Amino acid sequence: MKSGYELAPDVKEKYMPVVKEFIDKLEAYEGDPSEICKDFTKTELNPYTLGTLLTDLGYEEDGFDKNGWEMDFWITYKKPGFKTLMLAGTGITFEMVLSAE
Repeated sequence: MKSGYELAPDVKEKYMPVVKEFIDKLEAYEGDPSEICKDFTKTELNPYTLGTLLTDLGYEEDGFDKNGWEMDFWITYKKPGFKTLMLAGTGITFEMVLSAE
């Protein structure tokens, strides 16, 4: 059985193009970047495995914040020359969205 912290090859193959497409769209967008987001709720990804995909694309985790019992989280990722990304969500209902910071 695979751990929830391992990014299975088939999951990586499925979601890497989705993440790349989102980043390309975000980088090309000339309006308010906060208007663009990608919802990863109810997917095979969790914050750690989505972070692994971003790391594979050259991003580095720059900050992690949480609010405690509500299990909300905000994780920022930076890559030189690119917009800063924000991975935000909640563990209670497992919602997870990737957007610009």
